[in-house]
Amino acid sequence: MMAKITGSGCMLTSLVGTFSGANDPFIAGISATVAMGIAGENAGNFVKAEQSGTGTFRTKLIDYLYLLNEEKISNETKLYK
Repeated sequence: MMAKITGSGCMLTSLVGTFSGANDPFIAGISATVAMGIAGENAGNFVKAEQSGTGTFRTKLIDYLYLLNEEKISNETKLYK
């Protein structure tokens, strides 16, 4: 659903910039993308469960980004070996 809303690319760019202030730019890019993916997946799941649309998705994406913390990122990151 991220492709169907305005601003998701700008949100990711903002996250990369923010993460770059505290880390190596390469690691920041990966970390920001993972965080955005987790928030997007959570927002998408909410919208599907509630049978809502893109307006709710955008709001929930912002909410889930706000609620992310180290523990949630660690628990919800999908690593493939």
